[in-house]
Amino acid sequence: MESIFTHFIFSIFLGFFLQLILHEIGHLIFGLLTGWDFLIFQLNRFALLHLKNKNRLAVVRSKNYQCIMSPKSINSNPMLYTIGGCIVNLFSAVTGFLIILINRMTPSLWLYIWSFTVFGIGFYVMNGTFRINRICNDKACYDLLKYNPYTRLCHNAQLIIAKYLANGFTYRQIGKELICICPDTAGNDIEAYQDILEYYYYLDMNQFNMAEQALNKINTTASFSREITDTLQMEQIYIKLLQRLISNDKNEIDFPYFDVRKHTKKGDVHALRVITVTKAYAKFKEGDLNSVWEIIDKAISEIERSFCVYEGEKLFCIGQLKNLKSIIEDKID
Repeated sequence: MESIFTHFIFSIFLGFFLQLILHEIGHLIFGLLTGWDFLIFQLNRFALLHLKNKNRLAVVRSKNYQCIMSPKSINSNPMLYTIGGCIVNLFSAVTGFLIILINRMTPSLWLYIWSFTVFGIGFYVMNGTFRINRICNDKACYDLLKYNPYTRLCHNAQLIIAKYLANGFTYRQIGKELICICPDTAGNDIEAYQDILEYYYYLDMNQFNMAEQALNKINTTASFSREITDTLQMEQIYIKLLQRLISNDKNEIDFPYFDVRKHTKKGDVHALRVITVTKAYAKFKEGDLNSVWEIIDKAISEIERSFCVYEGEKLFCIGQLKNLKSIIEDKID
């Protein structure tokens, strides 16, 4: 009895992680089959990266489960790459079910195959049913890409941008032509993220009014995932505090309290950048300049020591914090 219970526990863990890995492998397989370039395969904090024509294993700062690939062109078809994980989960679940039906086996082996099959079905349902509550899942992305050519253009642009960021380019270096392609109000997650990238581009160019306008293109009445709404709120705080530092405004912020730390992934350098400016602004209002420099320098040092999947994001955030120091120094002078 104890042995069966032990096998039951292990079978659950093994079935879950095998299907998780197979899901990401599905994206990889169907991306390669349709001519896309492999870029990142990440499981938790362990990542295999293809940078500058070389593969590299690394332990990275942020936790994630993802397979990122880059299209040959902005007009490439992303459909099979997007839904590939669901296809592999479904195929593996059907295979497991047939093995259970056809073969006689020991109770312990039956448990492992049963768990593998159940989690295959679970992953297929979880990612193959339209959902945009926490994140925009595979089926939601698939439907948005299928029915909206403009959304498909943004999606492919973002994966090309990802390749540049992974190779150490910042948004300024990537350029306006690839990033600033969203002239209208964003109506879904993919379009909204394109506006966020445009916002980063203008921040990198020190064009703060244009950066704020990019955020304002995100339709706040539309239905977005929590990932997008959290990022939007976080960056609204950042640009507002940055503008107040520039104008030497020490009044209280006039929008609802938002705890950045509760709404971002651990290890996110953008979140650390925003948390740093909120702390620095609070000390700046108090006139405690020594603490301001200490807070900013500590954050810069933490980011510099980190290995990030997207080196360009790391360099961008360091540049923003150094720029923050310059803005405060100008106000003192």
